[in-house]
Parts: sequence; C-alpha cells; structure tokens
Amino acid sequence: MKLTSLASHFIVALQLAIPARLTAQVQTLGSIHLTQHPDLGATFHLSTPAMELEGLFIGQAGNGKPLLIFIPGSEPVPLYTRMGGVYYPLVPRQLFDQAQYNFLLLSKPGIPAIADTSELDEKYYYLDPATGMPPAAYKAHNNLGFYVNAYEQLIAALRESPGIGRIYVVGHSQGARIAAELTGAPGIDKVVFMSADPLGRMAALVDRDYACPGSMDRDGVKLAQALLDPAQADSTYMGDYYSSFQSFSKPAVIGISQATVPTLVVYGKADTSCPNCYAWPLLQPYVPCLSVMAFTGYDHNYFDEQRENHWHEVLMNVFQWLDEGE
Repeated sequence: MKLTSLASHFIVALQLAIPARLTAQVQTLGSIHLTQHPDLGATFHLSTPAMELEGLFIGQAGNGKPLLIFIPGSEPVPLYTRMGGVYYPLVPRQLFDQAQYNFLLLSKPGIPAIADTSELDEKYYYLDPATGMPPAAYKAHNNLGFYVNAYEQLIAALRESPGIGRIYVVGHSQGARIAAELTGAPGIDKVVFMSADPLGRMAALVDRDYACPGSMDRDGVKLAQALLDPAQADSTYMGDYYSSFQSFSKPAVIGISQATVPTLVVYGKADTSCPNCYAWPLLQPYVPCLSVMAFTGYDHNYFDEQRENHWHEVLMNVFQWLDEGE
C-alpha cells in the first residue's frame, strides 16, 4: 500500500496555459480585498485565527454570476506554477472554460497560490529549502478542522458582498472531504463531492487491501493502523503529522448524510482509491438532496484505460447539474 503523489497525474492532463479572463473592476468581495494580477486575475489573502492564506479569484467581481469555489486535493502544491513567463494550473484547467461562473481558489497553509517551477520539486511540491520538507505552517495546519473553519470564514466574508451570486463548493479528493463538512454550512447553495471514499482516507487504503487478501500489503495495513493511533498523533509520515491523516479519515458519509443543500457525489468506477464508492448510490434514498454520478472506466482523475483524460466530460455533467433549477 502506497500513499503516492497525485499532482504528477494532474500535470499529464493540464499542460495548457490558461489565459487571463478576468479583470476585477470591483476591488473587494465582501470583506476580502483583491489585488490585480497581470496574468491570472486577482489574488487575495484570508486572515484566519491561525495564519494567513493566499487565494485566487478568476472572473469579474460584482457581476452577480455564480461563484464556484474549487477545493483541490492533497499535497503541498500551489494553485498555479510559472514556467518561463507562462502560467500552468495545478488544478483542472477545464474548470475555467465556463464563462457563466466566477471562480475562487484558496491555497494551502504555508503554500503560495502561485510559485515558480524553480521553487518546486519534481512532484510540484513547494518545500522549505532549509529542510527539504513542506513548510512548518503546512504541517501544523494541514488537517480537516483547519480547512473547514477557513472555508466557513471565507464564505461568511463573501456573503457580505451584495454582488455575490449563488455560491457552489466543488471539492476533489481531499478537497471533497472538506466539502462534505460544508454541506450544512450557511451561505452555500450547492456542493459537489468528487473522487473520495465514503469511509475516509485510511479506510479507503485498508479496504483496498482487504478486498484482495491474497496480495494484502500487511506492512501497509500496519502503517495505516499506526497512522490512526492517537498516541502517535505528533509523529510524521511523508512530511505530514499523523494527526493530519487521522483528521481526513473521518468518514465523509457523515457529512454527506447530514446535507441540507443539494449535494452531488461524483466518482469513477475504476478509482482504486475509492473502493467503497459503490455505497454512494445506496445512500441516495435516505438523503433527499443527494444525487450521484458514476463514470464507468474512469480513475481518480478521470483517465480511462487508454490514459485519455475525461475531466472535460465529467465537469460538463457537473456544470449541467449545478445549473439545474437556476
């Protein structure tokens, strides 16, 4: 059992520069102040009780369009990287093809929203040059509770603006686990949960092995059990505290089952990191506001067996669902 990088898989599908589509004529979004970026719209800072986070706004402030907040997956990667004066997204570039939305992205603690490729390692990780590890702020705050509080604060600040339309939260992988905790948060109109197991991060890894007992990685199972041991919460693995793994092992089905806004679960049936996703449709009859989309043959990042990427197709279906009833 391996905990591997997903950023490199994204890069395969995302090697396309995104032209700037926004000019932020209004310089605030509620209590959030925007700073015009020459190529990528506007940057902003969110001051949480623990620390300041960087973010990007892509669109046109104050025009009343729906605002799509995309929460990316795990790992200490920026939102965009700069290579020779060209900017490349480390989130699905197909998001920004939709002119009917404004977009907002929040970077991770201690990780800049935009970083030059010279600041990143071969996995596109942003590391502290002094230690070769993720920044201390990332290690300290890369947990479910911190992110949920930060996004709730962000949405409350956005709702202070009369020019903000409907707010949609879309989370992928680790970001989906955060989104699951926001299905009852004030100020959100719809939530999309993409590519995450209903029983949590560690359950997904352990269950994947238990499903194949003949080839079970018993050392990996022991590692998963250690990562969940509260007594070892301050130990580290792959640059993260065990407490981070523990926080994201909260079963997402808890938050989804308590949803009070329309919520869509999306997954690929060939996603090996989501062995229990077959259970999502079983939950549907008991959660009136829940919808489920399953894509046959697609993996965690919606590649098929021929390594053709289908993010565009998946997102077109997501956007259609978001627009229903609007």
